[in-house]
Amino acid sequence: MATSPIRIRDEDKGQLERLRREITAATGTRLPQQDVVGKALEFALRHRERFLVEAAWKPLTAAEIRRWSAKTHALGAWSIDEIDDIVYGNEAP
Repeated sequence: MATSPIRIRDEDKGQLERLRREITAATGTRLPQQDVVGKALEFALRHRERFLVEAAWKPLTAAEIRRWSAKTHALGAWSIDEIDDIVYGNEAP
């Protein structure tokens, strides 16, 4: 099997090493870093939808925050009854 090096940020290297120590403590077996990365990749692929949601998340930019804040102010103040009418129809539960 051919291997190719990948660049890993310093903080990620630290997290990888912590994860490897936790695996060693839990199993009594010390895995090479490439095996830990492989297992993490397998886990991500088994939980693909959740992983994609997490991987795609990014914090809002300052411009996006200003734009959304302006939109919510334009909505005005709504009462709980008005929100219930919108969510549940005219007959609130």
